[in-house]
Amino acid sequence: LTSTHQLFNSSSIMGSQYSNVRKSKSKIDHEKFIINYSKNKNINMITDISDLDQRRIVFVSMVGAFKTWQKVPLLSLYSCIFILPIKREWLYDPFKYRSEIDATFIGQITLFQNHISDVQQFIEMLKWKDNQGLVFFGMDQSGSDEPQSPSETNALNGIAHPFWDSFSDRLSSLYDPINSDTYNPLKLDELWWRNSFKSEKDCQFKYESSFVPVLEEIYFLNGRYKSIQEILYQSNPDSLNPIISYEHLSTKCTKTSRDKPTFKAQMKPVTIAYQDESGLVILSDYFDE
Repeated sequence: LTSTHQLFNSSSIMGSQYSNVRKSKSKIDHEKFIINYSKNKNINMITDISDLDQRRIVFVSMVGAFKTWQKVPLLSLYSCIFILPIKREWLYDPFKYRSEIDATFIGQITLFQNHISDVQQFIEMLKWKDNQGLVFFGMDQSGSDEPQSPSETNALNGIAHPFWDSFSDRLSSLYDPINSDTYNPLKLDELWWRNSFKSEKDCQFKYESSFVPVLEEIYFLNGRYKSIQEILYQSNPDSLNPIISYEHLSTKCTKTSRDKPTFKAQMKPVTIAYQDESGLVILSDYFDE
């Protein structure tokens, strides 16, 4: 708890009043983050955009984002989207939700002193992206701490989980520079997924091999990485790049760990290994990788 307290006790990293973060002063503070970040990293703000992958990056893994976000070129980072298996209020009112935070990757990684500054910068980056409206919190649309419970009825009626409707609405309002238009909304109709992959002339799966786990993701928001990637890719195959972790100049999906559901806290913990001063550190994470 000492390390977690050190992380959350810094007012420059996390304010205790969530209601204040949406004010105009907050926007200025968050924009200062990217300016200071580029200076500290000696990043050249003038980059030939033709050298960059023009597709908008979408991080579907919290751990993958934490490990590799600093590898993302600044111009790509400015437009990229993050899907996180937490609630927004956990970031802005950490003392109230300490038990929830301690169970997540963010809370557990702060137990190790050499990762605290990395987590602080990661949180600052997420706040900046949230201020842009480009962070989507998987547990915010559930109506409870059990994100799957309201979806059982929806699945029977062919209704997508509320998170996907919210994400789709926001996505279709964003500008797509590749197609010079806004992005297409997500394909959430069950019949489309059942009927669009029957022959080689039809659509082809890129991340999954069947529509079954995709439909489970649409209805239950399990947090299966490949299914999320498939949903995003099929909606905008030329202009979205859904990734687990970022690898420079890579156009393929990369993994930081085995693919598994991430949003439900009751799931079996997954082992994450980190190199610490004392050797190899084993860390459990209920929410991500």
